[in-house]
Amino acid sequence: MPRWPTRGRPWSWIVAGVAHVTLGNILDEMDRTAEAIPEYDKAIELDPKLANAYNQRSIARSRLGDDSGAAADVDKAIELDPGYGPAYGNRAMSEAFDGDCTKALADADKAITLDPEFRPPTTRALASDAGDLDGALADADKAIALGRSDAFAFWFAA
Repeated sequence: MPRWPTRGRPWSWIVAGVAHVTLGNILDEMDRTAEAIPEYDKAIELDPKLANAYNQRSIARSRLGDDSGAAADVDKAIELDPGYGPAYGNRAMSEAFDGDCTKALADADKAITLDPEFRPPTTRALASDAGDLDGALADADKAIALGRSDAFAFWFAA
């Protein structure tokens, strides 16, 4: 579950920021990713320390092909909240797709340590596939056992 620390800011700003993140997530799920970015921007404007907003904008930017913007956003999310596992999982996916399996595995392991119920077992499977097929299969099996329905888990298990 996302953490929403106030850090001394008014609750109204935090609620508004979370509302913009939620709207951005809905737009992104509707394949209206380009429209989601301004919602994440508004959330960040209202609450510049909202790690989840940076993380979600990172995902949207990645989908739109803005890899450098996505990398900057996920790094900012981790800087703001080093205990936010989903950001490490997202960075691991990006690193795995870029072929940097060493960094991807380190970030996936960190994500699993912080939040074992998140997607990192699948992420770790993707990263492990580069050289550790037994590890990739074990991670995919764990992701499936946790109820993951994403294609990566089933692809690795096949």
